[in-house]
Amino acid sequence: MRKVLVAVFVVGIAIFTLQRTSSAQQPAQNPQPQNLSIQATAVAELRTWDAFVTAESRSGDLRLRSVVRDPLLPAREVERFDQFHNGVRIWGADVVRDSERGVPQSIFGDLASPDLQLSTDPALSVDDARAALLRLGGADALLLVQPEIVISRLDSGEYRLAYEAAVSGDSDVSRVFIDAHSGSELMRYSEIQAQQTAVGTGRGVLGDTKKLSVLQQGGAFVADDRLRPPVLRTFDMKGSFGHFIAVATGSALFASDLALDSDNNWTDASAVDAHAHVGWTYDYYYKRFGRRGLDDRDRAITTLINPLTPEAALSAPDNVIEQFVRNASWCGPCGPGGAGIMFFGNGVPSGIFFRDTGQNVTPLAGSLDITAHELTHGVTDSSSRLIYRNESGALNEAFSDIMGTSVEFFYQTPGAGPGLADYLIGEDSFRAFATGSVNGIRSMANPALYGQPDHYSRYRGLPDTPAGDNGGVHINSGIPNQAFYLSIEGGANRTSGVAVQGVGSANREQIEKVFYRAFTLLLPASATFSTARIATIQSALDLYGSGSSVERAVTQAWDAVGVTNTSSNTPVITRLSTFTGTLPVGGATAFYYYIVNMPATGRYQAVLNWNDPSVDLDIMIGPPGCTSYSCMLTRAESATRRPETVCLSVRTGEQYWVLMQNFGPRPTSFELVQTIDPSPTGACVPPGPTAMPPSETSGNKRSSDVGARAYQLNAISP
Repeated sequence: MRKVLVAVFVVGIAIFTLQRTSSAQQPAQNPQPQNLSIQATAVAELRTWDAFVTAESRSGDLRLRSVVRDPLLPAREVERFDQFHNGVRIWGADVVRDSERGVPQSIFGDLASPDLQLSTDPALSVDDARAALLRLGGADALLLVQPEIVISRLDSGEYRLAYEAAVSGDSDVSRVFIDAHSGSELMRYSEIQAQQTAVGTGRGVLGDTKKLSVLQQGGAFVADDRLRPPVLRTFDMKGSFGHFIAVATGSALFASDLALDSDNNWTDASAVDAHAHVGWTYDYYYKRFGRRGLDDRDRAITTLINPLTPEAALSAPDNVIEQFVRNASWCGPCGPGGAGIMFFGNGVPSGIFFRDTGQNVTPLAGSLDITAHELTHGVTDSSSRLIYRNESGALNEAFSDIMGTSVEFFYQTPGAGPGLADYLIGEDSFRAFATGSVNGIRSMANPALYGQPDHYSRYRGLPDTPAGDNGGVHINSGIPNQAFYLSIEGGANRTSGVAVQGVGSANREQIEKVFYRAFTLLLPASATFSTARIATIQSALDLYGSGSSVERAVTQAWDAVGVTNTSSNTPVITRLSTFTGTLPVGGATAFYYYIVNMPATGRYQAVLNWNDPSVDLDIMIGPPGCTSYSCMLTRAESATRRPETVCLSVRTGEQYWVLMQNFGPRPTSFELVQTIDPSPTGACVPPGPTAMPPSETSGNKRSSDVGARAYQLNAISP
């Protein structure tokens, strides 16, 4: 479900970012400065920022605070610099340079612009500041450290000259900042971890009670987790879609945006589940693999909820519904400073369902596997960086499904139903409503039930375009998903019939570790399914040894789904695959197509057959990208003939789209047979009517396999 956010969200993968922010209103004497956000790992940017850090440190505007050796990478030396302006430290502004033998490997920082204009001459003396701080601390206040003159950046983004000190009083120890000219309080926060943190409770989307790590702030509690190492915060957009888009595209978040509850008995189900499930996902990665968050360095996770209310979704445009209502997403370069955001759509009101799926959609934060799925995209971004297109993109999606399901089994009891662990994806949010609909959006146990291929022979070569799902990344992920499932549970693949001896559910941790290690450490960015097979088998060998039950299970699973060491999705036989499926009614407004990369020179023929004589199907062949009658190369569109046959002279390596339409009056199961005759003679003559196999019309599960239908160009609007 990883989707780029509407047009305004289109962003590049920014390794180096120069962010400039502004405040709506600033006093004339103190204009808002420009801020520098540094995220440099590429060579060119590292050279630039390395020179910047070196020059600023020589000038004294950056001063070395600490130098440490990385215990995980002993050759690495990590320097941390504080920023100063006219000799005064800028509170919280620092930069970290990670180097190996003097060569910078990464530079990160959040700094005020060197162009900052701010007087550093205080009106208050240190004694005046001490007295003001003690007054603010109450009758029994003590200063634990002496006041320091600093430059403080407020939540509004404004910089102020300030005195700060740790003040003990009123059963708390606070870091307090006062204006260096007037003595008024600018901000404060508690210095005691036990008092900063509170444990709240609340009911999630499914009505279950969860504990939450929150922060007591004044007389209320906010969704700010201080118990785990990274910063985990959940922000409530309160149904303000404009504010949500602004934040996602880089505008600042404020303390007032934090999800909040007055009595720590939380009632916003989206806030409860989003905040809890993000924390659980962090815990799973640490407990299972020793990984510290998305980047293994405790990267902060900013979560946004309630971009739209379910009621507002009913009048939202289709693209907003697809992206922000029945969707959740991780976007690495989005959010303030390009630090990344996780967001959850809220679904629609109960009693409303989508016509294309027959499902009611509840808040997506209620699905633990969706949370872990999306956050795993952040893990992939920080490790293998699998390119989000074609096979590597399908592997990217599959790894997120694999980890999402693994997190679900880690915390939930196995079973069928809400709040139970299974091999469906999103089943706690996408609920069957209309007759014939199903729960969830994908199945690892039976991918074909949701229109995904479960075998490499059914790989769907869709266009590498947004309309083609970037080459079918959400569709073809069914193949590696099935391999993961079979490695654990065993059984036979429905397409090949090949049986697998899995390790068993009691040993699922072994398979989880095999796939995790392969997908984060071994796979290159452009990995194919074949590479994934080799890497996961190698991972099993490394972890559990040659001849182990784990190695056997993983090898058999890839065999069962038809992925070999040399698999390619280009056909290599002259007798092309026979496809079966169900074709919905679309008439002239909806084409269903798939791509054929011609494996031989000769006459290509496609025969479309179906049993229902009252249904009118047409078949066409066109060049890639053709979705109108004017560009078709050949077509068969009789209103009475069954089957329909098209043929075309082709050459090896050419690519064509084969398109089908159903003019109704009802959906129908179909069979499509493709051949290439290398030495054709005579004209292309349609064969006589033939009966389809009974299994395709008897209402069994095969009839729901839409393996031949690659993509619906004109999806039914909800």
